[in-house]
Amino acid sequence: MRINNDALDGLLAQRGMTRAALAHALGISAGALSKQYKQNNLRTMSAHKIAAALGVDPKYIVVGGESLPDIVPVADPVAPAPSSAEPPKPKREAKPKEPPPAWMTDFETYKKEGWEAIQAIVKDANWMQKMEEYHPRLDILKSVEKSWNTYWGTEEGWKKKKKVKARTIDWKSTLGRTIQFSGVQKSNLYGGY
Repeated sequence: MRINNDALDGLLAQRGMTRAALAHALGISAGALSKQYKQNNLRTMSAHKIAAALGVDPKYIVVGGESLPDIVPVADPVAPAPSSAEPPKPKREAKPKEPPPAWMTDFETYKKEGWEAIQAIVKDANWMQKMEEYHPRLDILKSVEKSWNTYWGTEEGWKKKKKVKARTIDWKSTLGRTIQFSGVQKSNLYGGY
């Protein structure tokens, strides 16, 4: 049993549907449907899928089937065959892209803002006290100074922070990790540890 292309075209016209819309409903590309049309190769298995997609009985679209009436009644709602192709997603409106923070594009700004943040952290007595409690053998002030001068205040540290792509820098967390892994030991004035 073959599809009657003329009957199918008439039915598509009645439904106000294009072949591309039919192809989408069938879960195939418009090109694949067009190729089958040209080769008159829409077969019986396709007849049931096409009829279901159009909501009609297959007898109206097959060769030797019933003639197409002026208006083809829509059959009881038939669930269309599951489609392997997903329907196109509605386009989202593009959000205006925020420019990156100044510290991300300018090393000098990074250094200035970073140093100001570190000075504020060092003045935070609660944070300093907690660091002393967590690391009693370390000189917290020297550890902070070392981490800034040897890494975080350098271009290498700046590049590392830019890679994370965070818009803000949590300097307390950064310094806490740095102190933990590369803190400066307190010097023992009495000649031993």
